[in-house]
Amino acid sequence: MLFRLAARLEAAAKHPASITALVVALAIYGGVICTRRMGDFDVYHRAATRLVAGEDVYRLEDPHRYLYAPILVFLFVPLAPLPLVLGKVVWFLGNLWFAKRAVVLSLRLVFRAERAPPGLVCLLLLFTFRFLDNNIAHGQTNLFLLWLVLEAYALAGAGKAAMAGLALAGAIAVKPFAAILCLEIALRRDLRFLAGTVFGFVLLLAAPALWWGPAYPDVVRDWMTVVSDQVGHYETGNKINQSISAFTYRLFHHYPYGSPVVTLSEGAVSAITAALHAVFLTVLVRRSVRADRAGGLAAGGPAVQDLALYLTYATIALPYSWKYYFVNLLLPLTVLLARLHEGRSLWLLAGLACVFVLNFLPGFRLIGRQGALFFQLASFHFVAAAAVFVLVDRFGERLAGTFPSRRSVC
Repeated sequence: MLFRLAARLEAAAKHPASITALVVALAIYGGVICTRRMGDFDVYHRAATRLVAGEDVYRLEDPHRYLYAPILVFLFVPLAPLPLVLGKVVWFLGNLWFAKRAVVLSLRLVFRAERAPPGLVCLLLLFTFRFLDNNIAHGQTNLFLLWLVLEAYALAGAGKAAMAGLALAGAIAVKPFAAILCLEIALRRDLRFLAGTVFGFVLLLAAPALWWGPAYPDVVRDWMTVVSDQVGHYETGNKINQSISAFTYRLFHHYPYGSPVVTLSEGAVSAITAALHAVFLTVLVRRSVRADRAGGLAAGGPAVQDLALYLTYATIALPYSWKYYFVNLLLPLTVLLARLHEGRSLWLLAGLACVFVLNFLPGFRLIGRQGALFFQLASFHFVAAAAVFVLVDRFGERLAGTFPSRRSVC
């Protein structure tokens, strides 16, 4: 029933009148976003403007600092000559394209030559709309990063290891949490993909020297200085921090926004955090070691499921994992929705319902400002990611014939 209803909505969305309404809605949405402060894009645009003007890109005195690798500045150089508002429009359209490609590639990795069942895309957008909106409205780079990761695995599946490695290296250069995927590749012994990634990352790290010349070591030093100083200012208990570290910190440590459930020593909190990381990593390593290396990226094969698990862990692994990172759940949720359509599992349906609620409540102002804050500080996004991890590990492989229930739930 769930998929039938979603399929009807998808069919209705393809009507010319619906397409026109969608275009108008996107234009209004984009107009609102691009005429107000788009905080992250403002930082990227300022960095590119400084680069073109021959000024220092990394400055400790900036209230909102540019923290990304030098290579990423060049992504925004074409937008530097544009007025800020016009640059926002271009980046807004770019993020829409990254989002579309991420959906298309997720479907391709999961279904390969098969067509996604009617209604699945509608449900996928329902589950991820909040994170898509967060990233687009703030001008973030996470959609760009996710596109690079998925493109890398699609290229690897097509036997294009060098291009795949360069794409994954680009994702790592955007944000380092993508480097955890190198563990998955190494354990699968896909040495060509791994070598391409290492070589690509070295290339991307060294390429800006062509612009800065002998001054490039100083630029790298300034970059490291700014990043190190910024990390020192981050508050682990920050409400939008949804990492493993933030989860244990808020449970057992006093922080500015609230009180812990039980107060433990710094050492004990660190030990619990390390234990949680160990649980996730144990599952990942165990699955990768026993993965069918001959299966590649076949539909429903272990590599797709493992990629979904690694992406989920990567989302919450860094000590400062903002809620914007959770757009990475797009692929894991595609896997789960595909399995739900195949298997009709009441347990999987209940788990996905919990994931939706857990991701919906934090920051939802209609339940009141304090309520919205409470669910953020309760790490509901982190709990949702942990639930997705468990569901993918448990149900990620094809479910057809696994569950004896005949009752149609989807």
